[in-house]
Amino acid sequence: WAWHETDFYLCGNGLMVAEVRKLLRSGRGVPEDHIHQEVYFVAPDRRGEAPAVPKLVVPPPMKKAG
Repeated sequence: WAWHETDFYLCGNGLMVAEVRKLLRSGRGVPEDHIHQEVYFVAPDRRGEAPAVPKLVVPPPMKKAG
């Protein structure tokens, strides 16, 4: 596999993206311009605290037609 000729697209939370970027750069020698990223995170509220994790809502099972 040609690591040096492959483009890598990373998407996730900042810590995960940083760790994968470090692995690709130092562990595999992937050039910096071959690593692309999109970092997402949950913004803190106005007090600087992380918001509560929203409750998972599971819809009821679908009814069979007929």
